[in-house]
Order: sequence, then structure tokens, then C-alpha cells
Amino acid sequence: MKDDFEYDVAFSFTYEDELLAVELTEKIQTSFKTFIYMNKQVELAARDGEQKFNEVFQTKSRLVVILYRDKWGNTPFVSI
Repeated sequence: MKDDFEYDVAFSFTYEDELLAVELTEKIQTSFKTFIYMNKQVELAARDGEQKFNEVFQTKSRLVVILYRDKWGNTPFVSI
């Protein structure tokens, strides 16, 4: 098992669940390294944002939590 993840938990969500994602992150961030897009916008803007975004969810996170709604997955960043 890969032990060198950049993040322990990455949250994927639609804008309606942004506050829930923030609340969950606040509850676990003392124990886990978390990723939420809005907290990393500057970092993503400095590079190819879509590529970096995809890397976070594909290879750099131990666990991905999806706060699912019907429209989740219908954006260029999170197409399924």
C-alpha cells in the first residue's frame, strides 16, 4: 500500500455542499491532511489546475469522499 499520499482525505462535492465539506474538514483536519478545492485555489491556479485537480483525486489522496448529488460529475473537473 502506498504510504506517501499528499492528502489523507479529499472531498469532492457540488457548490450546494460546500459548507458541509468545510464542516467535515474542520472536524478532522487536526488528525488528517485534507483537500478541498476552494482551500487550494491559489496552488491550483499556479499550475495546470485541471491536471493537478485530477492528480489529487486519482493518485495523491488515500481516501476520496464524494458528497453526491445528481449533478455531481457533470463538470469538466469531475466528469464520470
